[in-house]
Amino acid sequence: MSQNYKTEYTPSEYEMSQFKAMEGKYATENERHFFETMLRKIRTRYTDVNETIISYENNEDEIYLYREGYDDFEVGRYSKKVSDNPVFTNGLFGILSVDLGAYVLDEHITLLDWLRKNDFKCVQYDNWEG
Repeated sequence: MSQNYKTEYTPSEYEMSQFKAMEGKYATENERHFFETMLRKIRTRYTDVNETIISYENNEDEIYLYREGYDDFEVGRYSKKVSDNPVFTNGLFGILSVDLGAYVLDEHITLLDWLRKNDFKCVQYDNWEG
């Protein structure tokens, strides 16, 4: 069960500078919604279980993205044929800069560019938005 351990969590200075740099420069409304929602979640919602942000069932590449704690993330690929090579990082911008081609896909693309390519449509807000 998720619970708030603090009233508000403060992301690292680097993370906050990245969020501020993005403000007003979003490519699409879906991108804006993603970043604003993620910042709110990171600041106010602690989760002690893997919170599914992207389910492998909702995209043809079978990519998943989980959040744990305030801002620990895991990205990987689910496949019945291939073993998964998940990547773990602290901070949203760390996980967004991961080259999926080095771990889980055949093409070199960062998670952020992969999300943009799909216009953030695979993000499951109904599971965790609040």
